[in-house]
Amino acid sequence: MRIMRSLNAPRLLVWIAWTDPKHIPHWLFGPPGWSVPECHVDQRVGGTYRFVYKAPTGETGMILSGEYLAVEPIDLLKSKETWSEP
Repeated sequence: MRIMRSLNAPRLLVWIAWTDPKHIPHWLFGPPGWSVPECHVDQRVGGTYRFVYKAPTGETGMILSGEYLAVEPIDLLKSKETWSEP
């Protein structure tokens, strides 16, 4: 699947939002009340990422993990990802 979207923001800021673990939980969240308290990013080809979603009850609801297939700063971020249950 290829996802493309136009954003009214500088490319560098979009890149940072997608790749900096301190920013990812602010926009990559689940249903209302959910959070992303665990966020790991190893931004390089072959590197991995892992985002743990918590429900409002505090229980881990789901985990998104993946591997970076291509990384060209500011221009391209390609990955394969998997959703799993805790």
